[in-house]
Amino acid sequence: MKMTRDQALCIFYELKFTKKNVQLAKEKLAEMDEQYDVCYLTDQTAPMLAPKTQLTDHPSVFFSYSSGTGINDGK
Repeated sequence: MKMTRDQALCIFYELKFTKKNVQLAKEKLAEMDEQYDVCYLTDQTAPMLAPKTQLTDHPSVFFSYSSGTGINDGK
């Protein structure tokens, strides 16, 4: 199963995966610094933050999540 960026953000911030919590996780990430983004090394279920420059400079090391929401609960 492919994990989305929204799902990864909720896992990273230890939040239940809901639309409200996705928004909260995005706000928390934005508060940190716009230079970072969520990614993974080998396991999609273990998200981490890395500088965006690392993501673009080392695409064989740092992997990005797809941008879909993965939410279909209507909440």
